[in-house]
Amino acid sequence: MKFKIVHVVHATIFVLAGYIYYSGIAYFIDFLRLGGYGEYDYYGIIGSLERSRSLHACILITFPLIGVFLKNKIGWLFVTSYLYLISWYSLFQFSMDEFSDFQGLVFLVTFVIVITLLLIIMNLKRVVFGYYKIDKNQSFGINILACVLGLCFSTLLYLAQNLHLLSY
Repeated sequence: MKFKIVHVVHATIFVLAGYIYYSGIAYFIDFLRLGGYGEYDYYGIIGSLERSRSLHACILITFPLIGVFLKNKIGWLFVTSYLYLISWYSLFQFSMDEFSDFQGLVFLVTFVIVITLLLIIMNLKRVVFGYYKIDKNQSFGINILACVLGLCFSTLLYLAQNLHLLSY
């Protein structure tokens, strides 16, 4: 199997998915233990899922993980819209949060640069036309759709996590 530049993006998605699944499930288990629920308490599990919101990221990372295995427009759309979601959400966090420490700012800037490089890789001609086999006429429209989907989902995710900002 020949190495392709898109495999860097796929490896990054796999690493992110592993970390997000592990941390989401570990947080949920800790939330269950702190809530005093038993291991097989059905109502406790459902109530904890509603209150902890720890599995939202697990659900979101499933789409680009599926997109890694699809070599068509849908796969490219899933992966690219997730990268746009991460970049928009990071920019929302940067604009709303105050960075008093220099390390947090450097980490965020580095993270946005890495995501931007991954987006550039996904938009290379040999990736779009060669690997995912998207027509030249459709590539711009699908890219705009991925950007809009990423913006919408990041806005919804930010509002869901910061619902208290909407109340007066």
